[in-house]
Amino acid sequence: DTVAHPHRRAWAEHSARTGRADPAEVLPALTRMANRLKPRLGERILVIGTGEFCYEPHRLAELLAERGADAHLQATSRSPAALGHAIRSRLTFPDTANEGRVNFLYNVQPKAWDLLVVFYEDRPPHHPLPDLLRNAGGTVETFSWT
Repeated sequence: DTVAHPHRRAWAEHSARTGRADPAEVLPALTRMANRLKPRLGERILVIGTGEFCYEPHRLAELLAERGADAHLQATSRSPAALGHAIRSRLTFPDTANEGRVNFLYNVQPKAWDLLVVFYEDRPPHHPLPDLLRNAGGTVETFSWT
């Protein structure tokens, strides 16, 4: 994976997803992010992890909930699912690694949230997901782990 995607080498050394993160560094960094967001009591916040990058977004959602926010977690997916039954809505956008794959975000109604936080492991320049959420009426913040 590192050979095929050399731009990913930096996050591989610092991501909890790969089991290489130092827990002593993860919590302080996430605490700074939570402090920057300044969640209000009862504020509805959806933290969106991108792809398989979910541990740090999960911990950020927990920190926001500990501060009184109504915080939830959701992840993007590479798996296509047909609309209908439990799948009520779908956003479609390119993968974060620019490998030509399509990614999806299901059942997110941006106007239902006070804030949507898109949390990337390694954010590519000009990734369209935040703009798709804004265009659908959402207030969006973004973070990148690297």
